[in-house]
Amino acid sequence: MSTIVECVSGSAFYDNKLYLVYRLRNTIHVFSADLYRELKVITVKGMRFPLHIVACHDNRQLYVADSGNCPSDECIWRVSAVKPSQYRKWLSTGSADVQSMSVRSSTLLVTLPGSLRRYSTTGGHLMCEITLPLFVEYLYHAVETQRGTFVVGHRGTELSDLHAGVSKLFSMLDSIHTWAN
Repeated sequence: MSTIVECVSGSAFYDNKLYLVYRLRNTIHVFSADLYRELKVITVKGMRFPLHIVACHDNRQLYVADSGNCPSDECIWRVSAVKPSQYRKWLSTGSADVQSMSVRSSTLLVTLPGSLRRYSTTGGHLMCEITLPLFVEYLYHAVETQRGTFVVGHRGTELSDLHAGVSKLFSMLDSIHTWAN
C-alpha cells in the first residue's frame, strides 16, 4: 500500500494515469495507476490554490479550479494531458467559490453556491446557468447525465436544512425530485 501525506484537494483519472492537485501548490502530480508511482510533475505558473481537477477524455484536457489569492482571481485552468507544457488560464469564475466540477463530452459542469454553470469545453462560453432551489444549503457535487438532466448531491432539503439529499433536475427544469436521508 502506498500512502501520500499531503492535502490532496482533487483527483482525476485519464489514460491509466492518476492526476492529483494539492492545496497551496501550483503543480499537478501524475501517477501511474498500475504501479502507483509518480511519473511526473506538471508546474502551472500562476496557479495558486487548486481546489478540484477533472479530465476530459474527448479533448484530452485537464480542468483545474483555482481559488487564487482573492475572489477576482478565481479561475479554471485548462492543461493538456498530452502536452502538459500547454496550459492556460481558461475561464474566470469571478467571485463565486467553485465547489466541484464534472465533465461530460464537450461540456464542463461547475457547481457554485446556489447554482450550476454549464460551459462549452470547445469555446469556454457559458451555455446555461441553473439557479437551485433556496432549500439547497450546500452543493457537494453535480453531474450531467446523457439525457441532459443533472443529478445534484447537496445539503438542505424541503424538510430540513440539516438533511442531505440527491436531486434530479430535468433539462426543462419544470420539476425537481429530491431524495433525502
